[in-house]
Amino acid sequence: MGMRMEEDEAFILQMHYYANDDEAASAGDKSGYEFTTTDAVDREILMYPLGTQSFKIPAGAEDHKESLSFTIPNGLSARAHGTFPHMHVLGSGYRLWLEHPDGTETCGAESERYDFDNQVTYMFKESILLQGGDKIRFECTWNNSTSNPDRIHDEPKDTFYGERTDEEMCFAFTFLSIGP
Repeated sequence: MGMRMEEDEAFILQMHYYANDDEAASAGDKSGYEFTTTDAVDREILMYPLGTQSFKIPAGAEDHKESLSFTIPNGLSARAHGTFPHMHVLGSGYRLWLEHPDGTETCGAESERYDFDNQVTYMFKESILLQGGDKIRFECTWNNSTSNPDRIHDEPKDTFYGERTDEEMCFAFTFLSIGP
């Protein structure tokens, strides 16, 4: 499996940093990334960023949740091969699941102990079949209160979507392939 890149496309890796003091701003970068290339794959993978940019995490909220869903169109099938849930330092938990038309559910990834410093990409042992009518659901939970030792602001303040670490995100970057 692999992601297609054409000759005229660029591969861009975006890193998020938050330099809150002079020492952090002058620190050297020792980040690295490894990948391989090949001429062909058996199954092409797409990365679908399931998420939202429309939320407000109220100051003082200890267990604020936002959820979203996407319904697979009828006649379409796909397979989920893995996911990378992503939030920032106020994140405390997430849940990614598939809700079938008959009311049953399939769990993709779930944690009540999200850790910004230890983000995990989950690659499923067995891919999850997504069919027309299924709903992909994702929920983020944040702690924007003084009980969160990882908060950036001494006094919690309303927090919205943004790429800086003192802002928040709610994404499950999910690896999909089209077809059964």
